Amino acid sequence: MSVSRITNAHRIALLLNAGGLCAALAAFAYIGTFARHIADDYCSAHLLDGGFFSHLWRNYLTVSDRLSNFVLIGVSEAISPLSVRVLPGLLLALWVVGLTWLLLEASRVAGGQWSVPLCATLGLLLVFYVILLAPNRYQTLYWRSSSAAHLAPLTLMPFLAAWLCRLLRRRATAPLASWIYPLVFSSAFFVGDFSEPANAVLLVLLGMGVVVLWRSWDGQARRRGLAVLVCALGGAAAALLVMAVSPANALRLQTEPPPLAVVFVRAFRYASEFVVDMIRTRPLPGLFVFLTPFLIFLGEQSVAGRTADAASRKRLFQLILSTPVVVWILIAASFSPSVFGQGFPLERARTSGLFFLVAGAATLGGLLGTLVATWRAWHKNTLMFSTAVLLALLAAYPFRAASLAWRDDGDLAQRAALWDDRQTLIYRLKAAGETDLVVPQFGGLEGIKELDVNADHWTNRCAATYYGVASLRAIPTGLP
Repeated sequence: MSVSRITNAHRIALLLNAGGLCAALAAFAYIGTFARHIADDYCSAHLLDGGFFSHLWRNYLTVSDRLSNFVLIGVSEAISPLSVRVLPGLLLALWVVGLTWLLLEASRVAGGQWSVPLCATLGLLLVFYVILLAPNRYQTLYWRSSSAAHLAPLTLMPFLAAWLCRLLRRRATAPLASWIYPLVFSSAFFVGDFSEPANAVLLVLLGMGVVVLWRSWDGQARRRGLAVLVCALGGAAAALLVMAVSPANALRLQTEPPPLAVVFVRAFRYASEFVVDMIRTRPLPGLFVFLTPFLIFLGEQSVAGRTADAASRKRLFQLILSTPVVVWILIAASFSPSVFGQGFPLERARTSGLFFLVAGAATLGGLLGTLVATWRAWHKNTLMFSTAVLLALLAAYPFRAASLAWRDDGDLAQRAALWDDRQTLIYRLKAAGETDLVVPQFGGLEGIKELDVNADHWTNRCAATYYGVASLRAIPTGLP
């Protein structure tokens, strides 16, 4: 078989994987249309009422130290209350776009030039497996109060990183405008202020970036690059300080936090336990996360017929050995705020750690595939064609996940219909002049509190404020 046909076979296999991943993410986004307000959503929906900044400041003093996520919630609610149904799909799409851009820019910083289809497929791969492996998918993606704190910063972080890579690529060829530096600072502040886990990860990533740039570059390029990264690091540090001094922390920390040394040790221990548990309980998705990039880069490099000298192979070995260490540090960083506040992270607070675990497995696969392909020039058509066939077969997994997701939407669709009926009832009773309402109650969802029989419960009070009535009581109906 000719090299051109093998090249086409590899491209088709890549497109098949991208198609399967798109189908799966589209299914996840579709299920998001059945998301409705629940629990904290009622409390945070009125951020823009009575003045944006005054309400935001009151929230910072009395409710939560996180500013950016409440800005996202308030703005989305102001656009439309129906935005809660669109936000999951929007976050997924933005995440893929951001990761695609980041991979493009990072490859250029490293002196390469990855194609857009390659970067897009890798971005789709990372997002798909994070959502697939999420310990609690509903809280991670579909509950707005959670996704705004833990998923949204992961969605925006690649955009910030890609922009920084683009600035760094300019090196000393052109001066940066003076307004760039405060914009970098404020952008890092906004991303870092969504939640403590996201902030910890951002600080560690930027710190690593400073070390790598300091060791790798010199002269004017290093000075300018360090200035950019230090501005970003300062923004993230400022966000941490703002969250740390919030008076609302006294309401969230019920017990005295452990010493920092204990936090450090426990964070790394919990990170190890998390990795071991994911490998033990979800081995097949973990294998595919590794194997897909392995085959992609094995095919890419084999088709190109590239080889590597001893120095290049040594760098690949160093990257392979350092990747697990970097991933362990980043997972521990994302866990450290939970360790400081309450112990092992809740399911929704593991999102950042899960992303870096998935990204680490994919990185190892890609590096090993590159190493195998460049160890020598592969001219055996059978091997190259077999790689394309195996890669095409792996596309069946996300297609299967998409099929299962499309079939499993019945319970959430039923719940959404019940919620819509209840809201219609609330508005009808309110229009009739009633202010103390009794409405149907149905079960909680994935560990999230539903309306209570007690009108003084915090969820009921928030819901009463949301609907503009004096009180709400929810009576069990036996419905799911």
